Order: sequence, then C-alpha cells, then structure tokens
Amino acid sequence: MRASRREDLPNLQAAHDRDKKALETQRDADIAAISREVEQELARIEADGGKAAEKRKLRENAERQMASARKRADREIEHLEKVWDR
Repeated sequence: MRASRREDLPNLQAAHDRDKKALETQRDADIAAISREVEQELARIEADGGKAAEKRKLRENAERQMASARKRADREIEHLEKVWDR
C-alpha cells in the first residue's frame, strides 16, 4: 500500500534538505576553486613581474566567474524552494 502524503512528508522534507545542501556545497566548492585558481595565477604573475593591469584584469574576471557561479546556484536553490512550497 502507498503511504499517505502526510506520512511521506518527513522523507520528502529530508530529500529536499539534502538537495538544497548539495547545491549550496557545490556552489561553495565552485567559488573556492575559482578563488584558488586566481590566487595561483596571481602568484605566477607576481613571480614573473607582471603588471598591475594584468593582475587587476585577472581579479575582475575571477569576480565575474564567482558571481556567475553564485547566481546560478542561487537560482537553482530558489527554484527548489518554489517547487517545495507548491
């Protein structure tokens, strides 16, 4: 027999919470990876005697990438929340 919706709710809530946590964890990992990459590249540029403009350009690009990753994940989380709230 099929369990009632009320009986399914705790399992559904747990699955929702796991999905949301996974999205948040992936978002944070993506941003951390971008940050690590930019720090490594900045160190290389510094060691090579790179110009300030080159470092600025790298930082700005990394900031755009991180903002994009954050927005994408936040949209997915928002969608997950909207579906759950239906």
